[in-house]
Amino acid sequence: MEAPSAPVPATIAPSVVRRALALVSAGQLRRAASSLLQSGLHDPSPEIIQQLRDLHPSPPPDPLPSRPAEAPSVSFSSASVRAFLRERAPRGSAPGLSGWTESLLLPLAEDSHLLLALTSLLEDIACGRLDPVSRTRLLSCRLIPARKKDNGVRPIAVSEVFLRAASSLSLRLLPSGTLSRLLAPLQLGLGSAAGAEAIIHRVQSLIELHPDHVLLSLDFVNGFNSMFRHAMLERLYALPELAAVWRIADLCYGVPSPLHLFDRDGPVASFTSQRGSRQGCVLGTLLFCLGLQPILEEASGDLDKLTVSAYIDDLAVTGPLEQVSIFFERLNALSPAVGLSISLPKSSLLWSCDLLVPGNVGGRLTSIIFLSLTARFPSLGPW
Repeated sequence: MEAPSAPVPATIAPSVVRRALALVSAGQLRRAASSLLQSGLHDPSPEIIQQLRDLHPSPPPDPLPSRPAEAPSVSFSSASVRAFLRERAPRGSAPGLSGWTESLLLPLAEDSHLLLALTSLLEDIACGRLDPVSRTRLLSCRLIPARKKDNGVRPIAVSEVFLRAASSLSLRLLPSGTLSRLLAPLQLGLGSAAGAEAIIHRVQSLIELHPDHVLLSLDFVNGFNSMFRHAMLERLYALPELAAVWRIADLCYGVPSPLHLFDRDGPVASFTSQRGSRQGCVLGTLLFCLGLQPILEEASGDLDKLTVSAYIDDLAVTGPLEQVSIFFERLNALSPAVGLSISLPKSSLLWSCDLLVPGNVGGRLTSIIFLSLTARFPSLGPW
């Protein structure tokens, strides 16, 4: 039997073709082929520009926490910088506003004097030793309106390669297994090997073992750009295990960052990222997961038959309907405190065809998820 092939779009956007050709020129044949199956980019029309503004909401009045006074100053070896550039250069990552990429920096790493200067620059960035003007320039991003499968807009902020390198090298200073110890077993999208596969096997085995349990799938509305930064940073600064990234996180998220949208003729609009973690930022996923972790722990606490499996902002919750309902109620009440809200159109409740779901059980879960979502998506329901 032939393996199913990936669906090929009926039409391929010119931007996708240009990206694929650039990857072919860089020798990235596998990535070039994969890029042809992506949805492409939106043109920066007035409607798209307005959607991008809506996707970058204003921050709450809560002040951001100060970086801990004991935040250590990190240092990198020249060997680690050279190894990082050699590893990343073949990937063909997109450039920020300056146009610099890892592949352009790689020749500098082959000269000992230039490598030493580059290492010193990256250390200054990682430690936050920048004047305000340089900081603003470094945090400025090129905003890309990626097209989602449902034709929605996914804002991708492409930061400067120097910031990406300093952030990545700071993360590599964390001891092996640190993120897994802090986040697993609730969060498997970061720090856990093959997290998506682990969630699939976990959910399948639980449903097979407990056919009377239900599966609740949850997503958040504009999660990355909505979470309050004070919630993310407070959690980060409360964990000494992550002290190596305290300074770079303060640099990246202690002040708003400018985002600039371009078309083929030049800049068309500018935005300000003041809330949430930027999609495309090296630290973005970590900070989002840290901000989400406390409410997952609180919502699932004392529910002994419940299993929560998170892959970044996608949640799979299995257990008896009563406990799943309690979790949903708690999470729905806790989410606004960190700036999040549950996306009902992207959520679903599945249950065994042999399981009788009583209409008076589940409160808001039954009334909203069970009735409302199954009405929107007839394919959802018993399996």
